[in-house]
Amino acid sequence: METLDRKKIGMNIKVRRMQKLISQTAMAEKLGISQTHMSNVEVGRAMLSLELLLQLKSILGCTIDELLCLEEENTARKKRVKVIRYLD
Repeated sequence: METLDRKKIGMNIKVRRMQKLISQTAMAEKLGISQTHMSNVEVGRAMLSLELLLQLKSILGCTIDELLCLEEENTARKKRVKVIRYLD
């Protein structure tokens, strides 16, 4: 299994937060963490716990797969499988 790209996830979280017009400080308060920790998550230096990721997905109105950038990974894998099956 491939490792998660924390920088990509952090940027995804930041973009989704900004689309909802939620400040970094307000998001940190909603999650019960410091603004510094939220900043570290968004730049890929830290990761949120599963519990906080579940809270975050509810706040941002998305799935865990979308939040962790797994949706596009799953789509890419499906395309590779189709190509391999076609070639067989």
